[in-house]
Amino acid sequence: MALPTATLAQLGDDLAAVLDMVASTGRVVLAGHSMGGMTIME
Repeated sequence: MALPTATLAQLGDDLAAVLDMVASTGRVVLAGHSMGGMTIME
């Protein structure tokens, strides 16, 4: 179910929060397609 307030900015913030929790140090490799790629770039 899509939220009417979901934006690319919110997706980017959510991704950053997840990365801070699970990989707060070191490097990560992210790959995405379509919406996932736009989220990573955000």
